[in-house]
Amino acid sequence: MLAALLVLAAQQVPAQTPGQTAVARIVVRPENPTVVAGDSLVIRAEAVDSAGRAVPGAQVRCFGGSFEGGARAGSEASSCVVHGGSRGILRLSLVAIVQGQRPSRPQVLNVQIVPPPAARIAVEPAVNRMLAGQRLKLEARVFAANGDQREDEVRWTSSAP
Repeated sequence: MLAALLVLAAQQVPAQTPGQTAVARIVVRPENPTVVAGDSLVIRAEAVDSAGRAVPGAQVRCFGGSFEGGARAGSEASSCVVHGGSRGILRLSLVAIVQGQRPSRPQVLNVQIVPPPAARIAVEPAVNRMLAGQRLKLEARVFAANGDQREDEVRWTSSAP
């Protein structure tokens, strides 16, 4: 009998006093969001309690935050859709709201915005002519179709070493 009462007590969710929140954290999918500049990404978020269960009636809101690295992106609060502009990091704040309770503490989510695939390589300096025995150090930079510089490694080979 005592064991049955303990099991029932363990299954009950503790009552929340007004002003408290049942939300322990916000689970985000994808966990490490990355979006290609020019594309969009839907971020799904769920408020969970300390036992990892979904909090009934909780709504998660996304708020646009600060940008790093020249990112131009935005977030639509109602659906957590992120539109990538150019490469950088978009910092979003997520807040869970349950009617009759205080909003949860903001949870920061960093969305990595990466450039599109490589479209061209610029080799510098541009040299029209060289003399026999002359040495020249060439630099290569990789760019996406939208003009963003990428961080790709460039490997050099020669057809006549």
